[in-house]
Amino acid sequence: MRMVRYSGAGNTFFLADNRKATFDIQQVHALCKMGHVDGLILAEETLDADARMRIFNSDGSEAEMCGNGLRCLIHFLRAEGVERQVYCIETLAGRHTGWFAGEEVCVQLPKPKNLKLHLATDLHFVDTGVPHAVQIVPDLDNVDVSSWGKRLRSSPLFAPAGANANFISLLMDSTLAVRTYERGVEAETQACGTGATASALIAHKLFQLPSPIKIKVRSGEILKISFNHDFSEVTLQGPVERSSESCQV
Repeated sequence: MRMVRYSGAGNTFFLADNRKATFDIQQVHALCKMGHVDGLILAEETLDADARMRIFNSDGSEAEMCGNGLRCLIHFLRAEGVERQVYCIETLAGRHTGWFAGEEVCVQLPKPKNLKLHLATDLHFVDTGVPHAVQIVPDLDNVDVSSWGKRLRSSPLFAPAGANANFISLLMDSTLAVRTYERGVEAETQACGTGATASALIAHKLFQLPSPIKIKVRSGEILKISFNHDFSEVTLQGPVERSSESCQV
């Protein structure tokens, strides 16, 4: 099976066509470690959508969905010859649509749920398809994301499933800077689409930032989060890069 390396604003994945269901998921951890990627995404056959997305974190655990992973999968499908104006992707978190906006890829995310503000000082929570804690900090560059993120990820506040941990600061131009510690990767990643989305929605509630909100992720890339007043339509947009290199497993 051919694995293609992708980056969604710095979130890195191997993608593969698994419509013949030949991939052995026991290989996930070793492959991610070998390729230095955040996870592995399989495009699988389904009767009700253009593809079913299965996404595995680098530790081998299967995730519900992934915003940047969805964007990479849509780019992958078009590169593999699946041409659509609007793509429909099935995930464990439901069905999602996606499309191209010039060279960038957009996906519509599920309506967020379980929004909880002020769980502790400057600490908030929302589920944007996967659970996210959002901590406001004054100086993002000096945050020890590895240690603080690890503690938040396993906090009793988010038991039993845990949560991804996002640290955010508002920049002078109303762009939001975000750093994310991802469960399953168990480390800081260079970007997280659902984390960027969670951070944007929390910032809208706290600071009245209007849609769309620009998010500067750790890689330096910009993601754009658009939404309506009741969050029933939330869109994640950003760059996707396909590597010219691939590997066989």
